[in-house]
Amino acid sequence: MKGDGIRFDNAVIVYENDEKFFTFKDFYGTGPSLGFIVEGRINNTDNFVSVDGNLIPAYEVNRLLSNIPILGQILTGKSGDGVFGVSFKIKGKDNNFETTINPIRTLTPRFVQRFLEIFKSAK
Repeated sequence: MKGDGIRFDNAVIVYENDEKFFTFKDFYGTGPSLGFIVEGRINNTDNFVSVDGNLIPAYEVNRLLSNIPILGQILTGKSGDGVFGVSFKIKGKDNNFETTINPIRTLTPRFVQRFLEIFKSAK
């Protein structure tokens, strides 16, 4: 995945495909200027797409922060993730996709987002 434009040095996709769904289990890519992580699935019967993820700008800066012992893991979480990122969702089918961006999640460090998600699910 190299060439003109944005370069990704690594990309990983782990998926599951059965009669009903093509599911992204672990899908991320990393490069010097951008990283991404995607989760979701595609319905195999009607091709309805439902994915969400994060684009991580300045991925190398985020990666350096992730290398800080203990604190780095708390801040960044799983592979391909970063401290700050743009959270997005894509839903739809037949080239009629709705894309949304959550501006609050864009500015909120990932560890705060995960804490709030845990708190919200405990209610």
